[in-house]
Amino acid sequence: MDIQDLIYLGITIISSLFALFMFFRKPQEKSEITDAVMDQRFQSLDKEFANLRDNHLHTIEIKLDAHIQNQGVRNEEFSNGLVKITTILEERLPKK
Repeated sequence: MDIQDLIYLGITIISSLFALFMFFRKPQEKSEITDAVMDQRFQSLDKEFANLRDNHLHTIEIKLDAHIQNQGVRNEEFSNGLVKITTILEERLPKK
């Protein structure tokens, strides 16, 4: 073997090793990119769900406060009506 054949053999071995390395490395890179994209999407969804949760909780709190306030007003009106009815009954019915 002369020097030219050794150079070609060396280039062939190095090229084969590089091709083998790339054969296994490319799918790994693609997998890593896919994982990063999916992670980013999940983080985005997590932020969106947190935002929706916070907005809905705030809305529910506002509606609950309004309901409690309205219920207090209704209870007061009911109590006043009940006092009026009791007063009327006491005036109209004879005492024994």
